[in-house]
Amino acid sequence: MTTIIDTLQMMLEAAPGGLERTEWLEVVALGNVVSRQATIAGMVWSRDLPGVETLKENIAAYFNVLQGFLLACHGSMIGAGPTLHKYITSSAKGVVDASFSLFKLVVSAYDCYLMFMQYRRQQEGLEERTLRGTEDKAYRKK
Repeated sequence: MTTIIDTLQMMLEAAPGGLERTEWLEVVALGNVVSRQATIAGMVWSRDLPGVETLKENIAAYFNVLQGFLLACHGSMIGAGPTLHKYITSSAKGVVDASFSLFKLVVSAYDCYLMFMQYRRQQEGLEERTLRGTEDKAYRKK
């Protein structure tokens, strides 16, 4: 995530001239890849709870794609005027902010789910012990 923030800071400055400008269609295509990767991360949650490794892999893949998107945005600003530069930078920052929010929720939901499952197992254990205790008492009365 540090790399993402570093890239955003780099985008605040004008892209150096003399480099080949990234075409806007390429930026849009990478934006679609970012969106698809976010959808994949969400779909993982629509099934059973993913393992920690799967969660880490999804987050890493997503942020790699996001990094590529940001670099393409920066490359598209070569020769851009101040208004276009500001618009592209603020749009890219919006994508980053939404991405951080998404994965904060994912990690938080994962933690909540794990705590819920732990609580549920404890409750089932209590119920089982209570039932066994009731059965033992009924057996002793006979």
